[in-house]
Amino acid sequence: MDDGTAWEIGYFYAKRSPEKKIVGIGTDFRRAGASEGAIVNAMIEGSCDRIAGSSGIDGDPL
Repeated sequence: MDDGTAWEIGYFYAKRSPEKKIVGIGTDFRRAGASEGAIVNAMIEGSCDRIAGSSGIDGDPL
């Protein structure tokens, strides 16, 4: 994830209203976080309501 994308997610997270959701879409599934099984860094994982990939959202098919 580049710095600009991280900033945009953080800005929206701070400014959003409760009914708005943030869904992260990951296409590079190399290990990227500090914890076991993480696919994005902790700041992004904590800011997104869901993380989606090629297999769907949080493992559920799209």
